[in-house]
Amino acid sequence: MVYEDEVSALKLMSEELSRYHQVFVKAAVENGGSGVVVKVNGIDAGSAVGYTVVGPMLTVGVIYYVYVRRGYRGLGLGKVLVTSLEELLEGEGSKVYIASTTGDNIRSQRLFESLGYRVLGWSTAERELGYDVVEVLEAIACMYDDDVIMIKPYSRSLLLKLRRLDYRSLWYNICYKPWLEYRGYTGVKP
Repeated sequence: MVYEDEVSALKLMSEELSRYHQVFVKAAVENGGSGVVVKVNGIDAGSAVGYTVVGPMLTVGVIYYVYVRRGYRGLGLGKVLVTSLEELLEGEGSKVYIASTTGDNIRSQRLFESLGYRVLGWSTAERELGYDVVEVLEAIACMYDDDVIMIKPYSRSLLLKLRRLDYRSLWYNICYKPWLEYRGYTGVKP
């Protein structure tokens, strides 16, 4: 069973992820993010958190975090979580979905590929889309530690619409401010 619940999604990730990741998931939820949880035999077995980025010409759904508890991996729950979150974000107007991961996280890359995402390294993305679009993608999904971007559907003409997106407030609240707090800096204003 899958259900929408940001608080439960955040709770599960707070129990399972490192403090570093917890601050970013919490910031996403506190800034209007959406969450889904998959329950197996009465136990919350995994969760996903994402959010929409509304632009003047394109709304993007960011699949921010997907987590499946050990012991429940390999059962297809990641696919269930991602597709459920996509449906939720589509209801909020998303036409394109993005996610990111590290180059060595082959499991995540395969999951997203199996769901129709195109997986690109940064150099390929910059060559195909241009630095200005990649800079927007990087900022709206806090991809600074990741070196692989996953996009669905992959359409250069569609993604070029991101050039006009003003992402500064979103970036500050979901990416930069949590990073500052994690590092112990307080009182920094945008």
